[in-house]
Amino acid sequence: MQDIALNAIRGTSTSTRQYKQLAALWALRALVHARGYEQIMHSSGFHDDATLRAIGLVHLVDKDMSRTQGYRALKKRLSEVEQNNPTLSAGPLFDNLEWLGKALRLNKTEKAILALLAISYSHGVLYESLDNTGDMIRERLIEVFAMVLGVARRHVAKAFDPESMLVASGIIRLEGRNRYNFRNAIEVIEGFLDTILRAHRDPSRLLDAYFFRSESTALNTNDFDYLADDIRIITRYLKQARKQKRQKGVNILLHGRPGAGKTVLARVIAEAVGLDLYEITMTLEQGDAVKGEKRFSIYQLAQQLLARKRQSIVLFDEVEDVFPEPTYWFFGSRSSNDGQKAWINRQLEQNPVPTIWISNSADHIDPAFLRRFDYILELKTPVRSVRHRMLREALRDVDVDEAWIARMAANDNLVPAHIERASRVLRQVKPETPAQAEQVLERAIGNTLRAMGETANFINASGSSTPYSTALLNPSEDLDALAWGLRQGRPARLCFYGPPGTGKTAFAEHLARLLDRPILKKRASDIFSKWVGESEKNIAGMFSEAREEDAILFLDEADSFLQDRKQANASWEISQVNELLVQMEQFNGVFIAATNLMDTLDAASLRRFDLKVYFDYLNADQAVELLSQMLSVNSLSDRAGLRARFSGLENLALGDFAAVSRRAALLGDHWHAARWVDALERECAAKPDARRAIMGFVSPIARRGEQPDEQGAAQ
Repeated sequence: MQDIALNAIRGTSTSTRQYKQLAALWALRALVHARGYEQIMHSSGFHDDATLRAIGLVHLVDKDMSRTQGYRALKKRLSEVEQNNPTLSAGPLFDNLEWLGKALRLNKTEKAILALLAISYSHGVLYESLDNTGDMIRERLIEVFAMVLGVARRHVAKAFDPESMLVASGIIRLEGRNRYNFRNAIEVIEGFLDTILRAHRDPSRLLDAYFFRSESTALNTNDFDYLADDIRIITRYLKQARKQKRQKGVNILLHGRPGAGKTVLARVIAEAVGLDLYEITMTLEQGDAVKGEKRFSIYQLAQQLLARKRQSIVLFDEVEDVFPEPTYWFFGSRSSNDGQKAWINRQLEQNPVPTIWISNSADHIDPAFLRRFDYILELKTPVRSVRHRMLREALRDVDVDEAWIARMAANDNLVPAHIERASRVLRQVKPETPAQAEQVLERAIGNTLRAMGETANFINASGSSTPYSTALLNPSEDLDALAWGLRQGRPARLCFYGPPGTGKTAFAEHLARLLDRPILKKRASDIFSKWVGESEKNIAGMFSEAREEDAILFLDEADSFLQDRKQANASWEISQVNELLVQMEQFNGVFIAATNLMDTLDAASLRRFDLKVYFDYLNADQAVELLSQMLSVNSLSDRAGLRARFSGLENLALGDFAAVSRRAALLGDHWHAARWVDALERECAAKPDARRAIMGFVSPIARRGEQPDEQGAAQ
């Protein structure tokens, strides 16, 4: 190692002289007592000029001598240096070790070990001398440190014990029983030696680079009212835990997608309980990232230093690289480093200061670790009403349109962090008009979502460009009666089926408005995964999400998951159907499955639905009414003419009107009724069932004059 004393140490000439004297003393002991000299001598003399100069034997450079003569010269020089009795009594290192010794209750041997490590780090000659003492298995390491420091071996052994404060605090970590040289035998917490070699105006700020007091937040528990039950449990538990002075192993895990508000919630919880929150750093002063076990060492240090501050709580953020992920071997069995696993388990069971751990996911964490968390809370994307409130609160002094806020809040990917950062950009940009403000926010949020690979569409809250009325639907059941039953709070499993565009989704949204409940809409693409078992997990997840949000769950393209199991070609196809059926049975809310392919559904799944509603195409009167509303057609003769033309379109759907409306808006024309009908006829002719419609195909309802049978299709 290069001699960096002048760069690393900011002390007086006295302290610098003490460091050099100690470096020379300890280097000589390593060379003499630990036989390091064997590595710096040839058969004809010394070959390490730098070492000879540092220990005061520069006159022996290039002098011809035997090993025995060289050893005697080193031993004589050691005796001379020891007579001067060099000690550490001044300077930054001394001051810092004195403060650290009191804060952690370190004994003399432990402080001496830290002094040796620090001076060897700053003085390359001492470092190389220690490295020349040979293999450093644990027993040899203890022996060498005892020789160099001039203390009893038992004191060093006790200092290196896992229960000693030096090791328990995470400042040092001894490697296993493999053969290592000095540079690899002891791992010191990252940046620590630099820190204790520097002068600090206030020694109590010595370790600020490792953990720091968290900033306060303007939010409170009311801002997380959608998590009120969980927050109530966590805060009460933490309050009781702190009353019990000796309770250890108090750990809370918050996990969820990035930006969901986990860190802010941790601060809110700490303030609600009346605790000072300290965050474990992720980067040191030099900007270097700290990862994995090195952050765990910092965590250990924080635990020991904060243990006597009863009003403290620790925040360990971004723990993805801290907990080792289980590995999989043959036959699917799981394995991990048993020693490391036991060590981490012990940290979770013995931490004296309560800790909130934060991760973007809990999937990678071994179940053995998860079992040791007292409370685990997943933060999901807030429901639409909460997103709307967050937007309104963040933009309370910005004149944006309420309809625009509703449109933004409709995006299910929007999380608190998106809102916070976009509003920060807005206040710096200072747009001149509300329209410009909306544009800035939409761009800022949209670009962030796209960068994260998520949907950034901000659709109209109504989701439709055409008028909506249940009178424009052609269902097989009385929808008003259905709505009345749901208003009574009854759970329901409903199947909406029929051709595309006939109003299945629109009626589900209408029900949500009637019941004043959010609607959670899922499609096959939201659920399917290429990983085995992940689709089943996503199915369970959507029911759990709907349950937590008290939302109507609407599954579009349900045929993708409920296909006849007799036709399955793979086991996962069956397991997906089974999972969906199990979740349906256990769900005590309103579940709506929509499909265009009723005849492909599994027979057992059909029996699970309380009601199956067929949505048919529009009849001529409904088509006339809808077009009249859109174009303000009032003339009786015009309406009669429209009816005559619509009578020939037996596969006309609400969705066709929406498609033609978008086309007209795109072309910028004010279309008259005849042109609308022409466009609608082309839409109908382009459908796969156009030939059947032209040949006089009619729906199950029209042909049989009754609701469809249990299989939902005409026989």
